Amino acid sequence: MLPEFKLVPTALSEDGEAMLDRPAGVWEELGERHQIGGSPKLQNTTWPSCPSCDEQMSFYGQLDGLPNSSEFDLADAGLILVYVCFGCFEVAATLDSA
Repeated sequence: MLPEFKLVPTALSEDGEAMLDRPAGVWEELGERHQIGGSPKLQNTTWPSCPSCDEQMSFYGQLDGLPNSSEFDLADAGLILVYVCFGCFEVAATLDSA
């Protein structure tokens, strides 16, 4: 398993900065679950199989939603989960929600 690394988003524009601001009442962890390695932070995650070799793929990382972005919301506090087959170098991504 790949060790876990925390990813911290950095806005590169004023529009991006506004999306990182946490409005009152927004779930405290939303926008804080970006990572590479470790295990997915959702328990209901379906692990994909490699389309080339049919082996279970390895979890590579996840991207969280942004706390102040209704236009780009990820399905009710969802995460984009990225998987890779290190034997075939195939990749897959899923969108899962809590």
